[in-house]
Amino acid sequence: MATRYTYHRLNARQMCDAEPAELASYLRKHMVEAPDTEIISSNLLQSVAIEAIPPRVYNVWLSVCPDASAIAAGFQQRHSVFCRVGAIKEFRRRFRTGKVSGVWQALGGATGIGEMMSKWSVNEVKAFCQAVHRSGTALVGRQERQRFVDELVGVLLPDGVEPSEVNNPDQRSLEGDYARMVSACTAAFVQRWKDQGRQPAPQIKRLIQSQPLLCKQWCLDLVRDGNLDLEDYLPLLESAMPQPSQDDPTITESMLFATDVLELMLDNDRFPVKENVLCAIVENTVKRLARREPRDAADAQGRITPASRRHRASNAVTARALQVMGRALQQQAAKAAALTIRYSEYISNLAVLYTREGLDSKSDMTTLLRTSRLASHEGTQWLAESLREATPEKRYDLLKWLLVNVSNYKLDLGERKAAPSTVPEFHPMLFEVLPPTDAIDFFDNLLRLGLDMRVPGPMRASEDANAINANLLRLSIGVDTSTDLNTALKHISRCREKAQTSRDAAVRAFWVEAVFRFAALSRSLDTLNDTLLWARRYNSDSLTIKTAYGSDVMASKHMVECLAGLQHRAEGIVVRTDLEGRLKQANRTLLFILGTAVMCQKDPAFQAHAWQRSLRSMLCNVIESRIRKTHFLAGQSSWTNDDVFQCVWQDTLDTLIKAEEICLAEENAVLGMRDLDGLTYPVRVEGIAAKAASLRFLDELAIRRDSLYRTHRIKSNASVIELRDPWPRGLPNQCLQEFIYDGEILDRDTPYLSTRLHTVVFPDAKLARELLPQDEDTRFAIGDYVENYKHALYYYVHRAPSLKDTRIAETWNYALSHLSDRMTPLEARLYWRGVFHDSQIEIHDDWLELPRPAMPRLPDTDDEHVSEWDPLHEPQQPESQQRLLPVVTLDCMTGQFSSSVSLHDVGKKVAFVVPEEKIPAYQAGSFWDVYKESHLSRSAEEAFIATGLLYIDSHVKSDASLLSESFPTGHTQRYPAVFLDENFLNQRALDTNPKGTWARAVLKRFLPDVPATCLARVTMMLMRELHEKPGTLPLTAFDVLKMLAYSSKPELAFDHIVAVITGMPDESSWHRQLLQAGIFKRLPADQAKMLASTLIHKILDKLDEQSRRRAAWEGDDTAVTDATSQPPASLIKITTVKMLAELLHNVAFDENFSVDILSSILVRSTHLDIRAAVVSSLVQILSKTTQERTREAILAILEEHAVPVAASMNERKPMTEQDWLGAETALRLPDINAERPLQASMRTTARTLAPVTLQAAFYRRIMVPLIESSTKNNARWTRLFLQKYDALHLLEIVTPVPTDVMLPVELLHQANPVTASITELVAPQAFEQYSNYVMAVLRAPQDLLDFNKQLRETKIEVGANARSHWLTQWGGAPWSVIHTYEVLDVPKLLRTADWSIAPGTLQLEHAHAHERKLIDMMLRQFDTGAGHWSTQLIRHELRPGEGSEAAKKWALNLKPMLEYMLQQVDETRTVEWQQDPQRVPSILPSTFLIRMRLLPHPGDGIEGSKAEQVERAHSFADAIMNLLEQLAKERTYHVDFNLLKEHVKNKINQRTTLDVVKRLGSLGGGPDELLSTAQLLQIELAQHLLPGAQKPEADSEVKAVRVMLDSWVASADEEVRKHGIAALRQLERDWKLIPL
Repeated sequence: MATRYTYHRLNARQMCDAEPAELASYLRKHMVEAPDTEIISSNLLQSVAIEAIPPRVYNVWLSVCPDASAIAAGFQQRHSVFCRVGAIKEFRRRFRTGKVSGVWQALGGATGIGEMMSKWSVNEVKAFCQAVHRSGTALVGRQERQRFVDELVGVLLPDGVEPSEVNNPDQRSLEGDYARMVSACTAAFVQRWKDQGRQPAPQIKRLIQSQPLLCKQWCLDLVRDGNLDLEDYLPLLESAMPQPSQDDPTITESMLFATDVLELMLDNDRFPVKENVLCAIVENTVKRLARREPRDAADAQGRITPASRRHRASNAVTARALQVMGRALQQQAAKAAALTIRYSEYISNLAVLYTREGLDSKSDMTTLLRTSRLASHEGTQWLAESLREATPEKRYDLLKWLLVNVSNYKLDLGERKAAPSTVPEFHPMLFEVLPPTDAIDFFDNLLRLGLDMRVPGPMRASEDANAINANLLRLSIGVDTSTDLNTALKHISRCREKAQTSRDAAVRAFWVEAVFRFAALSRSLDTLNDTLLWARRYNSDSLTIKTAYGSDVMASKHMVECLAGLQHRAEGIVVRTDLEGRLKQANRTLLFILGTAVMCQKDPAFQAHAWQRSLRSMLCNVIESRIRKTHFLAGQSSWTNDDVFQCVWQDTLDTLIKAEEICLAEENAVLGMRDLDGLTYPVRVEGIAAKAASLRFLDELAIRRDSLYRTHRIKSNASVIELRDPWPRGLPNQCLQEFIYDGEILDRDTPYLSTRLHTVVFPDAKLARELLPQDEDTRFAIGDYVENYKHALYYYVHRAPSLKDTRIAETWNYALSHLSDRMTPLEARLYWRGVFHDSQIEIHDDWLELPRPAMPRLPDTDDEHVSEWDPLHEPQQPESQQRLLPVVTLDCMTGQFSSSVSLHDVGKKVAFVVPEEKIPAYQAGSFWDVYKESHLSRSAEEAFIATGLLYIDSHVKSDASLLSESFPTGHTQRYPAVFLDENFLNQRALDTNPKGTWARAVLKRFLPDVPATCLARVTMMLMRELHEKPGTLPLTAFDVLKMLAYSSKPELAFDHIVAVITGMPDESSWHRQLLQAGIFKRLPADQAKMLASTLIHKILDKLDEQSRRRAAWEGDDTAVTDATSQPPASLIKITTVKMLAELLHNVAFDENFSVDILSSILVRSTHLDIRAAVVSSLVQILSKTTQERTREAILAILEEHAVPVAASMNERKPMTEQDWLGAETALRLPDINAERPLQASMRTTARTLAPVTLQAAFYRRIMVPLIESSTKNNARWTRLFLQKYDALHLLEIVTPVPTDVMLPVELLHQANPVTASITELVAPQAFEQYSNYVMAVLRAPQDLLDFNKQLRETKIEVGANARSHWLTQWGGAPWSVIHTYEVLDVPKLLRTADWSIAPGTLQLEHAHAHERKLIDMMLRQFDTGAGHWSTQLIRHELRPGEGSEAAKKWALNLKPMLEYMLQQVDETRTVEWQQDPQRVPSILPSTFLIRMRLLPHPGDGIEGSKAEQVERAHSFADAIMNLLEQLAKERTYHVDFNLLKEHVKNKINQRTTLDVVKRLGSLGGGPDELLSTAQLLQIELAQHLLPGAQKPEADSEVKAVRVMLDSWVASADEEVRKHGIAALRQLERDWKLIPL
């Protein structure tokens, strides 16, 4: 039966057209009949090979096949990229299940998989490794899977300790991809990998998911070992283990582990920790503790229940975490500094915990606050946000707790005096969130403390702003109306007096604004009216008017509340007559303000836009405030809606209409307040209780405004009176409907507005179909006053949510049945779909009843004769696609042909009079639009593929059609023999681009299913036509070629790619597309290598031929001298060769292959850019490779071919020995080029290369020879240069240096291993030579200066490049080089390098000798270089924060130089020097600055025992006292003493400060003893350092400090007593000492 089961039993055409589910069912059926699954796999792959079926058919079979034989077959086949990709995806799915063993065995185990991977593309290897990596988190079959992966990784990456019996056959450098699989190995394998230090090291972030226990152990080991670089482990501590802990289900595993890690740090004393690590742990733990729901507490009777026990357990977990974090932050602050918090909600989370019931951890939370600091950008708004976490009655206590404990403030409201000198500005929200009485108390406390506090407020333009803001804030908080009024009147009187007496415009504007703000806070309309009347005297003062009447004043909260005329909340009985009177007075005030604007418009400096913004904001806010407050009237009193309307809104209506009449008056045109939306747009309606009254007000306002505009328009243009419906004579509906209300509005709520909406949405059909009026008078009368159908439709549907569906159906049916007579049914549905969509209304798809798009289908025929085929079946007529419709009134209302049709456009002028006479009818999409649908049938996809191929083929002249015979030939056909029907090709809307844009888009979408053979034939014809007729369809040809390169058989594109690269040198943009790494990474290993090899050999042949042509042209004297003769054109672009060179290191080829090719290019090319690209690729490979043989080969290549070029004077034209001899004989200077890309590439590599051993080898074999050769060439050029210009006598001055003087500097200043092995890289002679160069530049003789001056003044005929090169090296002004780059920064070397003592090596004495020469020169030139002397001091000093080891190295290497500086200054300052009027230098530097920097190291407070730490601190203090003794003997010591205070403060840290202070502050004698000047300076210095000291934990030490300060207070010297009192006050605040 097995022999009878043959290929023809699988119907290829049926499988191509079947949907995935149908195909799976079909394959299952045949699987039952077949003797085994391998037969089906084989037949399917054969069909894929001949492209009788697309690869997706085999991918479906992969999911159907019960065993892994189909995956193995997909891995092994070589004819379809997509089949291999599909097999990898199926492997990824099954490898995570319990079928691990079967899959692994079917693939041949580790040996078989390694063999297959060696043939795959780079992308496929990466995808397979990623699939294995992701399987590491699967729990099913985990142990077995991990053993298999161990074996595979052992084959691919043998470790040498337990070598695999099978070697990896793949020579490509894919170690990084292989290492991704390590996360799926066993824990023992991963541990062994890490212990051996193998590269690449396993990424912890990947291992955390698959090996969390192992990663936890590593994290704990790091903590125990003292390595606190835990950044990679942060996911473990934050959220990587979200499951509840087994020990305590109230906390997650991550939170528990974070607590355990902190405890381990504390137990092992591992602080300080990296700040970002500790910050992440603390912030995230606090956040999760705060967000965790607390357990239910005990019931009201206090009985113990299971819920209450859980509540206590939850709080116990929280308390433990808070305690551990508090201790950790204390240790961090003790060892380093307070933690800087980045997470802005940190304080809010602590506030949540602070207010949590039953959580007794206040002290721990206090510690968390005190031992951390907020980032500097954090303001005080977070305080208010934090207070919201508590109930109102607890907020003030919470605020006090926060202010006193947050280290940024340390503000205790209960103290007698303020602790800090300044406090940041408190956000106004902070006072609003507190209850009024608490806010008043808080404010009064702040003022009582006498702080230099910036009170929040609007006044910022004067020195009095803080006081004004304080008074404004106090009034805004107050609740006593009478008291507030009297207070406000006092402030108003004072501010008026200030304004009237001020002569400065800005100051006057400030005081007037203050008057306005106090008047608003008085809550008295009489006071406000009096203020407005008084302020009219400043109407001609533009700055005052702009400030006082600005929107931030007139639309402010308190001004709006005052103008609203209503209390904030209507409580108790409201007297109607009083309320009516107050509202009328408020309305008169509004008109008074508008009248002021009218008066001011006559001023030349009138700013209309400022007034418009202010008045509109004020009116809108006032109306909104009244709407909100009438809600309370209707809800809390017995008033009806009629009562509310008559009392509140009737006079408001009259006022608004009166205001708009004023704005529409011709004489007020300058005011610019004629917006059709009105003065109160947009108003928000809130409150259900007053809904009827508020909506009635808006309805009445619309009636009154429409009537107003009817009169106004008729006055402006009498033709308006003749307008008929649907053209409005007043305002269009969209200008009346602009208010915001989230509730439901029915027709009875707003009868007039609803009627207007209904009239627009359901217009008279006859009127809507009328043609537009053509006479100019009527069109001018209409103007912008056109009803907007879309806005009306939006409001009509959305203002009644309960009737939304009904109204949508009504409007849709009416539009189709009454308003669409001029359109076909399809055109109408498409037209109205756009209108409804723009109105933010989506209609049901079944309402559209759009005809189903014509789905193409291949003809079902087995006939071998070619037949015509029309994919559309029924061709559309061209006439129907260009039908035009006459413009009618409805088109103006819908605005469908406006350039702005969105509801969100600025303004409401979407509706307009359409200027065109005809508009195009709406149509369905073209044939090609259908392919964009997401759910096309497979048969339609096949037909689209055939159509796209034939469509492009029809545009190319060829002997036969692409499908002149069925495809594939001789087998069951996939495509019949067809060609496209002429009627189909003649469709004018088929493709707007004759180059087949849409056809190419179709093929790109279905590219995995496109038969590569057919695509190759189309490509061949396109390329042939492109060669025959250049410029013909170039985009189509290249686009199709790129598709072929990304098809299932990319090898079919190789010949065309080679032809384009080598035969079309001017198509660089397409070279870039075809030489992409993406193409090569998807090719199997052998194919990628073959294509690269072919391209390289072709390109090298072209380069050789190009060189021969160039040489022949240059050898032809006639051609060279002929001006019309041009050098031969390039056969290959330089950029193309560079792209290929870069490709060889971007794609993982066999390293030996890449190095051999790059070496060939480097040897055979002469262009510098190519050489630079090759060297760059070589060093990239060098930095990645782990093969010693490859490293050796690359270094040898660079030594032989790159170093000589990089060391030349001109990398573009390297000099041979014969060239040098000829130049020296003829005294001809060789060309110089400052552009040195080869040298730059090598220098970059030297800085970044790893590992250490490779970097050192690169320096020895590349950089050192480069410097030596460059120095030799530059010395030869320098001699020739001086000989040519008769200046050989300067050879005694100049010192040989490389072409780039920075080369040896970089060599000396590199990080490890260079500084560690500097004696091996730099010979003493070379160092001495370069030292002499530096000294020669800084101390240039007069002969050299004169020669350089002649060069600069062009008195000597020298080429520009030669002059620039000489002056760059020897023409620098004194100090310029050393000042800009610090050439030969020997102090840096002395600080970091390890110096040898072996004979013949570079030793410490050589560096000291250079420094002594430099110091001598600096001292002689101190008159002009005092700043450089100071810089040299700083470079030699012991830097703050350096540990004891650095201090030892400083004492050995750098301190002798400071002592030498001190010695030279003292030896120079002799009597003879002082009496010499011509002395050099004329002044000497101060020795105090040197002696100050010679102070010993004070210790870091960590290393050594406590006794040793104290001893170091005392030694430091004793040295300071000796220095003060010398300083006190000088007449003027104040400047030096201030420098010493800051120097000492920066040099010591918190841990050592107290020991130093106690040593300095010890008086020794009795209280009556008078102190010397030096002792007084000691006391002042001690008091200056004391605030930086850390409070000791031991009470005895605190007592000792207190005793010392008490002795100061008891001293007979008044200055000492002052220092003592100030110090005690400071410690009262910082250490909470008991006050005096």
